[in-house]
Amino acid sequence: MRGGDYDRWDLELRGGLLGSTRMLMAIEEHGGGKQLVKFRAWPRCAPVGLVLTLLFAILSAGAALDQAWIACVMLDAMALLFLLTMFRECAATMGAILRVIEPVRLRKE
Repeated sequence: MRGGDYDRWDLELRGGLLGSTRMLMAIEEHGGGKQLVKFRAWPRCAPVGLVLTLLFAILSAGAALDQAWIACVMLDAMALLFLLTMFRECAATMGAILRVIEPVRLRKE
């Protein structure tokens, strides 16, 4: 997805509903037909994923206070599932961006 005129990023690669990576690119002109291309990429977790993870963790803590251990473990597992899904999606998109940028970085003319 392309960023708009007033966004602080140029491209966003979505890995799913919970994770993506945003990229910013800058080109500097250095005389003699030479250019320096700079990239910056960072992962971005969807707010919905963070809220769901926090919700299940809080519910798990409540179940632990009530000594409902089976419910506590199940709710912790759900929180961990959301957290790992966010990390996996962010890592996959970051890896895809790095695979595309790497040949550009190694190219010298």
